[in-house]
Amino acid sequence: MRIKDIAEKANVSSTTVSNVINENYSKVSAATVDKINELIEKYNYVPKASARNLAAKNTNIIGVLIPWILHKSENPHNALLINTIEQQIRSQGYYMLLSCADTMESAATTLTMWDVDGAIIISYLEENLASVLNASRRNFPIVLIDSYISEEYPQCSCVRLNDYKGGYIAGRYLYSCGHRNIVFAGTSFQTSGVIHQRYKGFCDALKEQGIFLTDNSIINCDTFYENGIHAGKEICNINFNRKPEDRITAVFATSDISAAGIIEGVNLNGISVPKDLSVIGFDNINSCMLTTPKLTTISQDIGQKGEKAASLLIDAIRSGQPSPGLTILEPELIERQSVWRR
Repeated sequence: MRIKDIAEKANVSSTTVSNVINENYSKVSAATVDKINELIEKYNYVPKASARNLAAKNTNIIGVLIPWILHKSENPHNALLINTIEQQIRSQGYYMLLSCADTMESAATTLTMWDVDGAIIISYLEENLASVLNASRRNFPIVLIDSYISEEYPQCSCVRLNDYKGGYIAGRYLYSCGHRNIVFAGTSFQTSGVIHQRYKGFCDALKEQGIFLTDNSIINCDTFYENGIHAGKEICNINFNRKPEDRITAVFATSDISAAGIIEGVNLNGISVPKDLSVIGFDNINSCMLTTPKLTTISQDIGQKGEKAASLLIDAIRSGQPSPGLTILEPELIERQSVWRR
């Protein structure tokens, strides 16, 4: 069935049928509204989304942009985040358009060319995000997830974790368990962003106890499983060349995936977790329960982060007003079996 067919059966114009479909009843009598709705129900007429969106001057599409198509889209954190966002926007009558941009230029082009009502941008490094926002021409609301750049772009909303506090909790916990030779497994060379904040909180917690991390206390490790395996092997090599009293006894990994890799890496070298090396991760994804031993971690509510970002964006779209501001979620420690109390 087409609008034209419904109009002929109701003996009205196609414009009248369109007004009823879009709930514009000001120029249509109640009797005509009832007649058209009965025909729509009888013939199971479903209006084309494109036609309804054109009449309403919107697309009902929300763009979601994440960086680096390799690995990032496969990351369990991002997978859960995207799934939550999609469920939330679908429940509100919107559709998700997902793009994984492999370069900053393509990300800026994507953001410029999207015909969407709004966009959510996930997990870009600060300098890369700045180049994307500066290069793109935007006329729709944007919500950033896991960004520390929102202060420079007040038109954007931002949802993120208190990453500093998460790192701080990890440092205090390892110290309270009796560990003194502790290393950080991550990319601390970053000068801003999520990992930098976790590193800063971790360092400050240990500094309060008289432990000062140096360059030798950092194991360069990205947030992927393979990087974790390499980091675990590196820790074993370091300990092999040290006296027993100087050996590393604990490591803080900035993701659960890299923490799981570290456990595998040290196991391959005959090192026992947690007795010989304690490991604490970050995120509390489902994989924490699949490692042996089960992983102690700093938990964040990834689902809540996605729901909040989607809700903020939809509110801004519907109100026609940007809703700039910062929403910070709090982390917590989840104790399991991968940290040894000395």
